[in-house]
Amino acid sequence: MCRASVVNAITTVLAAACVLRSAAFVDVAPACFSPSSPLLARSSVSGLPPSLGRSVSNDEGYPAGSSRWDGHSRRSSRLLAETNGIYPDGVPNLPGIKTIVETEEEEEQRAVREWQDDGRKGRVLVRRKEIPSPAMDPASVCQLVFESLQNNDDPMLDYGAAVAVKFASSKSAVRNMTPAEYGAFLRNDPDQVLLVDNASCAPAERAKVSADGKQVLQKVEVVGRYPDVVRRIVEVQLTKEEDDCWRVDAMTFGPNVEQRK
Repeated sequence: MCRASVVNAITTVLAAACVLRSAAFVDVAPACFSPSSPLLARSSVSGLPPSLGRSVSNDEGYPAGSSRWDGHSRRSSRLLAETNGIYPDGVPNLPGIKTIVETEEEEEQRAVREWQDDGRKGRVLVRRKEIPSPAMDPASVCQLVFESLQNNDDPMLDYGAAVAVKFASSKSAVRNMTPAEYGAFLRNDPDQVLLVDNASCAPAERAKVSADGKQVLQKVEVVGRYPDVVRRIVEVQLTKEEDDCWRVDAMTFGPNVEQRK
């Protein structure tokens, strides 16, 4: 057999092998391509998963076989591509994307709106059993109110203030305030701020009870935090109202403990 015939035979065999290889294998897109890529969505290659062979969405609107994390990755890739991988001042500035930063006034207004939802506030207080009850004596009411204010933002913003408002009597000026309003008042008053920022609080002496047994005066010693450690006596006036629940009429600050003579 001549050399030309051998070359032609080899060429024919190689061409046939290439045809067989192209029929037996399908190139799968690299991992960086999303399953919902338009290129893959138009593909009609059989044998591929639905998300690769055609455009299919699940019940949540995400392409089949993908997840919220995939969507996040696709958005991140697009942002990086459109900003050349650089975010000015650490924040992307792209069409259709707005960065919202609340001012202190807007944040306070939002907190007021949230706390005006009595249903939400009531559910939390009831679930934690921190609402007025005839089973609670004056000492228990004092302890609950002071400890709640000490941890004012646990489990949510101004929760301690919400407890204090709930236990305010009909004669108290706090009764008609929202927790957000009372919390803001406590934080901005030079004396009252000690109620939400202290190291400890405890009864200073035995409670004094009125002759009819419906009014109590309880003195509580509140100790400030280090390094500006102050000791103040707070006189708490409580009244037993018509529903047999003890509530707070007022909390009055006395002088520093060291100044008493």
